[in-house]
Amino acid sequence: MATYNGAKYLREQVDSILNQDLTKYPDAELELLVSDDLSTDDTVKILESYNDSRIKIYHHTDKDKHRHKYARPFFLSTANFGHAMSKATGDYIFLSDQDDVWLPLKVSKTLDLLQENKGGG
Repeated sequence: MATYNGAKYLREQVDSILNQDLTKYPDAELELLVSDDLSTDDTVKILESYNDSRIKIYHHTDKDKHRHKYARPFFLSTANFGHAMSKATGDYIFLSDQDDVWLPLKVSKTLDLLQENKGGG
């Protein structure tokens, strides 16, 4: 997940990820990697308040992006996602903005489709 000043919707999003129904995949290990782009609101405090070992918080401090005063938000967001993905070690990566809300079976149904189409290892 890439975040930047997302405190307003963050809890709903994090809850929807952490509460995925993985009954069909009991060996699946869920990990939420968050790359925060130097938020100035309560984004990081909210994430830390979960005190959940599945949440890993990384601070995206790419100084080059701040040199470009007129950089487009898309470029900055892409760099933040790239930072998060560089920390990933799992077999599957799901991208999420800080204001997305996942349905309870999102991960499970996606894994079903991957396995049906020979993409599930």
